[in-house]
Amino acid sequence: MPLIIIVGCVVSLLVVACTLAAVREDQVQRQFAGIVTHKYVHKSHGTYGEHRQCRLMIRCDDGTTITETVSAQVYRDIPVGCHVTKQPGRRWPDKTVTSPPQAV
Repeated sequence: MPLIIIVGCVVSLLVVACTLAAVREDQVQRQFAGIVTHKYVHKSHGTYGEHRQCRLMIRCDDGTTITETVSAQVYRDIPVGCHVTKQPGRRWPDKTVTSPPQAV
C-alpha cells in the first residue's frame, strides 16, 4: 500500500512539472510587437503570503490587446507608451529601438 502512495505522488509531481514546463515554453515562443498601454502589479495572497506579478497591457500592432507578465526589472525599464517587441526564444519583451531618420 505505501508503495502505491509513493508512486502516485511521484506521478502527480511529474504531471505538474511537465505542465509548468509546457506553459513556460509557450510563453518563450510567443511573438508580438505593440505599445504598452497600461502597467500594474497584480497581488494575490496565498498560504505563503503575498505574491506579486508585474504585468504589462500591450496593444499589438495587429490591433489585439494582450497582458504579459514580466520580471520586476523589465516592468521598471519599460514605460507606458513605449513600443515593445517580443521575439521567439526570448523570455521578456524588449524596447523597440528605432533609428533616427537619415538625412538625404
